[in-house]
Amino acid sequence: MTTDADQLCPSCEVAPGNLHGERCDVALCAVTGRQRSGCGHGGRGCNTVWTGQYPGFAEVVEYGLYARLGPGRGWQKCAADGYGRWT
Repeated sequence: MTTDADQLCPSCEVAPGNLHGERCDVALCAVTGRQRSGCGHGGRGCNTVWTGQYPGFAEVVEYGLYARLGPGRGWQKCAADGYGRWT
């Protein structure tokens, strides 16, 4: 399977469909759901697969929970086409 470089995990550089690296900062614990680097398991038995998206991003899309952070405004809900930027 070929993968574009922008789909690789930004922390451990693993391709989608593969387990995150042992010291990956993006990976979540499969047991607790917390960031794996601080889950208490030390990365043993709680590894997860990189999907090509940050954890939680699929849920943002599914539920339409787009938001953007604006200077002096804090987080505000926005449409999908305004995600991540102020117009």
